[in-house]
Amino acid sequence: MTYSSDFRRKVLSVREKESLTIAQVATRFDVGIASVVRWLKHL
Repeated sequence: MTYSSDFRRKVLSVREKESLTIAQVATRFDVGIASVVRWLKHL
């Protein structure tokens, strides 16, 4: 599944604002941990 750039930025923004772990933010937004890791590296 492809996620929009806006959605990816939102996920990473929430992670930063709320000091969540990668696993916590992945669970909250129902995305894979590997996806969040990849977004952190490429955005």
